[in-house]
Amino acid sequence: MDATAIDEMALGAALSALSAAEFLYQAALFPQLEYSFKHPLTQEVAQRSQLRERRIRVHAAVAQALEEERDGNLDERAAEIAQHWEEAGAAGNAAHWHRRAAEWAGLSDPNESLRHWRRVRELVPGVEDVTERTNLTLLACNELLSLGWRMGGSEEEAAAVLAEGRVLVESLGDRPALALLVGRYGLMRFSVAGSGGDYARYGEEAALLAPECGDPALRAAIATFPAYGHFHAGEGKAALEWSARILDEVGADNVLGKELVGYSPRAGALHVRAQALMFLGRLEEAWDQVRAAERVAEESRELEVFTWMQITWALLEYTCGRPESGLEHGRRSLEIAEKLDNEASRMAAYAALGLANLVEGQPAAARDAFRKSATIARDRRVVRGLLPLVLAGLAEAHLALGEPTEAVATAREGIGLGSTGGCLYNEALAQLALAAALLAADCVVPRAEIESALERAEHLVASVQGDALSPRILELRGRLAAAVGDAPSSDRRLRDARDLYGTIGATGHAERLARELERSTVNSQ
Repeated sequence: MDATAIDEMALGAALSALSAAEFLYQAALFPQLEYSFKHPLTQEVAQRSQLRERRIRVHAAVAQALEEERDGNLDERAAEIAQHWEEAGAAGNAAHWHRRAAEWAGLSDPNESLRHWRRVRELVPGVEDVTERTNLTLLACNELLSLGWRMGGSEEEAAAVLAEGRVLVESLGDRPALALLVGRYGLMRFSVAGSGGDYARYGEEAALLAPECGDPALRAAIATFPAYGHFHAGEGKAALEWSARILDEVGADNVLGKELVGYSPRAGALHVRAQALMFLGRLEEAWDQVRAAERVAEESRELEVFTWMQITWALLEYTCGRPESGLEHGRRSLEIAEKLDNEASRMAAYAALGLANLVEGQPAAARDAFRKSATIARDRRVVRGLLPLVLAGLAEAHLALGEPTEAVATAREGIGLGSTGGCLYNEALAQLALAAALLAADCVVPRAEIESALERAEHLVASVQGDALSPRILELRGRLAAAVGDAPSSDRRLRDARDLYGTIGATGHAERLARELERSTVNSQ
């Protein structure tokens, strides 16, 4: 260690102190006084400290130089600048540039945007200005929820984000900000925890905060949360009522409120109406509405909403028992999802393809699509509230492929998830899939379990007015009667099911049963 390059008086005092503490010892007196570290580890720490200090200075200098570049695009280099400020230990500056990088990535690269918002939230305590720190924290909290439901996240992170953001907005008395935060948290609960019930509950809470605000854009945007919440809970009547409120606010404006939620409230409301009408068994109206919703989505370039609509389109096909270009719509939806690099849209696109393939009589393709959809939901923890629907469809595909054991296990999983998450209509679908799978058992028909599944489905349908499923329940009761040897009861219930299918507009199923009953009549003569 060369001691000649430092002020002698300061050096002498420092060296004496270090020697007394037994960090250094005199290694040589001639030709000049030299000290050495007593322990190699101490020397290593000191050298690393010098390197670290130099590295901090270099990163800070590079960050400043990049900021001052006039020819470069700072938005494009925001991530690089943020990283240099992090390495320089300047948390406040790093948080600012991570925000800029996140906004630059936006929905064009949602994974990257999500990563930057997480860094903003981690680094924001280092921002000195209180107002800027508060604003950055709230922005990060909202964006983490907004992107998290699309790309996946954890229940723990979502709860922590809500708690942190809620304390801030309540301290500020900002009810509009609180409404958005609570609504987005409900959506996160649906996506990462699979809870349609929570989505509806938090959506209602958010909506209670919005009427006091004089901003129709905010009211329309906030109303999409309870509308979609009741939609995913399977509560058609409530979903229909909330969609009507949104349409009253926006009129024919496809843009009003979009800046707050990232999609057109009008396009979303039309979508909600289509599926709500389907739940209620008003199938012809539902077809008219979904076509209108799709036109609005196309005209206003609402590509994300378009991908959501394709599950409704395919579910309508499935409910009616006839194909209506569902495969074409599903494939286009998947192309859009890949272009958006959006996990929620990707999961929904595969679900739509699964349903469309079922309707087309392609169970192997349906099984593959449903499996991909379920894998995305499980691995990415995204849109898990749709898993009961996906698993009900997958169970049906297994059954069509002669795999009743897999069908039963899959349907039971869907029932468990639907019941836990309060996704009532989709749980009913899974109950019906279970009943159908059990009817195909090679052994003695488990009558009690089948009746239990049908009774539970009937109860769920009654609780949400899910009349679209009523004829399916009647049909399965007819199948059960036939399986236990009660032919007259079977014939009566199948005829009732045929008539009810026709009444609600499920013409494909009505025609299928009519042909079956006609063959049965001919064979019995």
